[in-house]
This record gives sequence, C-alpha cells and structure tokens, in this order.
Amino acid sequence: MNAPASMKLHDGSNASAIVPGIVCVTLAAMMYAALGWPIIVLVVPMLAAYPFYLLTFHRHLPSPSAILPLYLLAIAWQFIHMAEEFATDFQYYFPLVNGGAHSSLAPGTGWGDSLFITFNMIANAGFVIGALGIVLQHRPPTFLICFFTFGMLWNGFGHPALAYLYHDVYGSSWYFPGLLTSPGHLLLSLALVARIWRSTRAHAAAHRNTSRGRLQGAQP
Repeated sequence: MNAPASMKLHDGSNASAIVPGIVCVTLAAMMYAALGWPIIVLVVPMLAAYPFYLLTFHRHLPSPSAILPLYLLAIAWQFIHMAEEFATDFQYYFPLVNGGAHSSLAPGTGWGDSLFITFNMIANAGFVIGALGIVLQHRPPTFLICFFTFGMLWNGFGHPALAYLYHDVYGSSWYFPGLLTSPGHLLLSLALVARIWRSTRAHAAAHRNTSRGRLQGAQP
C-alpha cells in the first residue's frame, strides 16, 4: 500500500529547482556584462553553488535556528570585508591585475567607487532575501545562501592567492586589498557548508522517521 501524499518525504518541486537555475544563469550574464572578465571569480562559485543547493535546501529545509545565526554573522563579516576592500582600492587594483574591467559601465582599468558600492549593496540585499527564504520556509531564495557561502569560500582562498601573486602591483611586500579579512571568510564559509549539510540531512532523517511512524500507525 502506498503512503498518502502527506506522508511522503517532500523533496522539493520542479519549480524550486528550475527558478534558481534560471536566476543563476541570468545573474552570471548580467554580472559579466556590467563588470567584465574579472567578475568571473564570482560566476564560478555561483555555478558551484547550484548543485549544492539541489542537494540541500531544494530537498530539505531546516529550521531557521539551524542556519540563521551563523549565516547572519557571515553577512556581517562580509560588510567588514567590503569596507577593507573599499578602503584599500580593491575596486581599482583587482580589475587591473585581471586585464581591466572591459565594461561599458566602468571604462578603463577599474570598476570605480560608485559601481563597486552599488554592486555590493545590491548583492548584500539579495543575501538578506536568502535569509527570508529560511524564515518563510520557501526554497528558491535559499539558493542565495548557497551562492553567498561559496562566494565567501572563494574569497577565503582567492585573496591570499592575489596577495601572493600581485602584492607588488599594490606596492607592498605582502598585501593585496581584502587580504586581512579573508581568513574570516574562509572559516565562516567552511562552517556554513558543514552546518547546511548537517542540518538538511538531520531534517531529512527526522522527516523520514516521522513519516514511517505515521505509516506504521495507520496500518491495521
């Protein structure tokens, strides 16, 4: 006898898989059009975040208390990281070492202050919307949590690599903009990956046990 639909483990709808995928491709194209080749460093983690989303939030949504405290702490750290980048002219030096911005919005070798701030503020607003996905138990926005997490992970490795390769471009013996706060990105992103994976797996196990108990209780 098949279990009623209400007793089956809900693994997410097709829409909750397709919509983030469309958003992922659209945002990647828009970011490249606006910011040029250097922004590929964010497109890569965005694409990597999508299969992670399909394996986690798309299948099982944990309680907000399992994710939000660490996630909000990570967002707060992102603001601190952005402040370091802005104060040390990351918006000029990073496009410079990556061949220039190649952007109609920011001609020349740098993105400029206005574009840098605008892009980051819009991105951070999106990451807050990701938190609402957990609070409201609505799957598609939680893709933004995965994107943010993988972007931070990329930053955690990327900034030390930039400092190693291009510190001389910045006129330093060891520093490149964003380096000092990047270890926080690495630690918080690794913690988020582990927290998301464990909490979604735990939620799935609890859901299966509950469904199995209901099914057994319904049997004569």
